[in-house]
Amino acid sequence: MRSYFTSESVTEGHPDKMCDQISDAVLDAILEKDPMARVACETATTTGLVLVMGEITTSAYVPIDEVARKVITDIGYDRAKYGFDGHTCAVLTAVHEQSPDIAQGVDEALESREGRESDELGAGDQGIMFGYATDETPEMMPTSIALAHRLSRRLAAVRKDGTLPWLRPDGKSQVTVEFEDGRPVRVDSVLIAAQHDPDVSEKQIREEIIENVIKPSIDPQLLDANTRYLVNATGRFVIGGPMGDAGLNPHDNYSGWSALRYGVGETLFKYSDSMEIEPWLATDYAFIDDATVRIELREGVQFSSGRAMDAQAVKECLEHLVEVHDRAPYDLRIDSIEADGLTLTIRTEEPCPAIINYLGDPYGAIIDMEYGIRGEGGSANVAGTGPYIATEVSPTEITLVRNEHYWGGEVAVENVIVKSFEDAGALTAALQTGDIQGAYGLQYDNYALFDNPNYAIHSVATSRCFFGQFNFD
Repeated sequence: MRSYFTSESVTEGHPDKMCDQISDAVLDAILEKDPMARVACETATTTGLVLVMGEITTSAYVPIDEVARKVITDIGYDRAKYGFDGHTCAVLTAVHEQSPDIAQGVDEALESREGRESDELGAGDQGIMFGYATDETPEMMPTSIALAHRLSRRLAAVRKDGTLPWLRPDGKSQVTVEFEDGRPVRVDSVLIAAQHDPDVSEKQIREEIIENVIKPSIDPQLLDANTRYLVNATGRFVIGGPMGDAGLNPHDNYSGWSALRYGVGETLFKYSDSMEIEPWLATDYAFIDDATVRIELREGVQFSSGRAMDAQAVKECLEHLVEVHDRAPYDLRIDSIEADGLTLTIRTEEPCPAIINYLGDPYGAIIDMEYGIRGEGGSANVAGTGPYIATEVSPTEITLVRNEHYWGGEVAVENVIVKSFEDAGALTAALQTGDIQGAYGLQYDNYALFDNPNYAIHSVATSRCFFGQFNFD
């Protein structure tokens, strides 16, 4: 029996991995001075800002901001043109001691307190984990994840040793391995997303990544003439790292968040404040069978380009999405799409009950492919269906005007300018002085500055979920 398994890995410059490394470095620095310390440390980052938070109980002093900056600059984020600079970014800490109620359970276990056993430590938390070893690879990890990790390590190595001097720190790898009767027989596809300097051609990036990264990392016996190589499938990856979620092209990495956040694009379905899926540009859907879903679209919607949104336009958008995006093809598993007026029928390669949820992902923002994607990276502009039209787009500023033909009714504010601040302190100061009228992502310890009648603070409970599916056959 043939089957496929896909795994992904990220380089040290990816925002998620950078946060992990900062948290690990804080832990190492504290344990070096105080082996009995208790450290629960997490890190978050966005453009120009690192937040280190958690519960730390220790007798040692560690300059957390210096630890974080060293990690960032060692990764390679040491100049503003990379989208992040460890020398100048804001580093905030929100750290306090472990709860005394939890600490007492760790200091002395229940058995010790009841006199049944002495000198026993308790547990401050609990968790259930499981895993397995496999003889597929020397590291006893599944082939796909072992290869993905090798590719990510190789990307960092050829950047730092000068083999590919045009590489920048952010990057991702994804490998799909074909199995036959439970054993890996070949690599079906390799995807590499590598941040790079702006003056390197797509042709050079593809050729040099394949020769210097992919081929040295994967056993040639697993590669064949049918192996697909997807290198920077979106065409350009100059702005990356914590600043990478820029531009308005939902088909480029995570830029769909910007398209939705600034009112330019909308998805077929969306999540309510209570995290329930509900129609948006769609009005209804029905599963015809396990691998076929029929979606009815909203009538009277048009793109900011003037083109009417119908099933054909949505079909064109989704087909382009799965052609160039790094996650969407593996989420949606689309085999074919049929368009008939306002009815869209999607067939998937295999049963995909979560397809409606995936169509609510920001990468699913519906844009007019006849208008196209104008500009690149953080300057990319698109024609969506939202309440605003972007007239100018750059990595640091987006100019929006009201969509006079918005299907959802009259738009209250005529003009909006969205500005990106690399320094969190500058964002706070701009709001205080009135240079800007609203902000999101303020420093947590600065919210108190705006707790007065002159400002309104809005928040919505949300969640971030990770889903794992295991085949135990």
